[in-house]
Amino acid sequence: MKTGISNFEIRELTVGDWEIYKSIRLCSLKDSPDSFGSTYEREVPFAECDWRSRLESQPGHNVLPLVAEIENEPVGLASGLIWESEPKVAHVFQMWVAPEKRGQGIAKAMIENIIGWAEARGCESLALSVTTVNKAATNLYQASGFLPSGSLEPLREGSALAVQPMSKKLDRTASIRIPFETVLETRRLLLRSVNILDSDVVWEASRFDGFNDGMVWDPPSCREELAEIAQRNIDSWLNGTDYVFTVCLGAADVPIGRVGLHQKDAADVWNIGFWIHPHHWGHGFAPEAARAVLDFALDRLKARKVVTSHAIWNKRSEAVIRRLGFDYVRENPEGFWKSGRPVAEHEYELRFSANGEIEDFR
Repeated sequence: MKTGISNFEIRELTVGDWEIYKSIRLCSLKDSPDSFGSTYEREVPFAECDWRSRLESQPGHNVLPLVAEIENEPVGLASGLIWESEPKVAHVFQMWVAPEKRGQGIAKAMIENIIGWAEARGCESLALSVTTVNKAATNLYQASGFLPSGSLEPLREGSALAVQPMSKKLDRTASIRIPFETVLETRRLLLRSVNILDSDVVWEASRFDGFNDGMVWDPPSCREELAEIAQRNIDSWLNGTDYVFTVCLGAADVPIGRVGLHQKDAADVWNIGFWIHPHHWGHGFAPEAARAVLDFALDRLKARKVVTSHAIWNKRSEAVIRRLGFDYVRENPEGFWKSGRPVAEHEYELRFSANGEIEDFR
């Protein structure tokens, strides 16, 4: 964000920003040693890998590292963190603003960014700790709706200073819901939510020999099954757990396939799947439709990562996935089960940075 007075901007740090993060983090520890549980002496010897690891989510936790900048110079730092073991609580830590830039709303803006991030991920509360002698920070947090939430604790081992845990209840209704009438448009295609009348294209595609071999779902045995599946797709959309789009040829609204997003364990991680009717293979419709849904995942669902996979023999899907920019992760020998037997898959992921660009971890 930018303000008209201070003209500061807040953005998410990526692993490529590790030197910026290192510099401002060490500045904060040196400037305000009584505000943090860690110390300058402890962190100054950290290696590059240590700084990088703090800027990306790891198994067990999801992190949002933020920097405030004025004319591209870092002037503030804050991070949000959600532990997988405690998914309803987000934590604020490493909050700091350069002394000469305080009083301009930078800290408040970073808190608001973390609040929005936490609410979008289904968190019910935000937690932090503040040193009791830091009256300015305490006043800021109280003005932002935080209340004392526990007994005083030592700042760190051996310190005479104490910190006050504080928490703020979040708006659970802020979780993302997408209108059912949402339509995505590309140069040649129109993507809309599923309706029962789309069943014909699913039925006809599934009649092609081998069409379903690389898919988790089996070909329907009768058209009535498709009406039930369509209703499940509709219900999942309204519940915000799956968004399945019917892919249509332009304004003619002729269905030719599907692209779907399924929410994974973390609120900001989604799985994408796609298929196109065999009559329409070879025209680039799959990557065109999937790209539109990836943009939707980033812009509307605030996704930070999208994952996908394909049966190892499915070269068509592999070509689409690589064309979309996914990074290969691993081969999973038991990707999914089909007719009582495991189907090996290649798994991929695509990560997004805060500015909407694809992150390159290769």
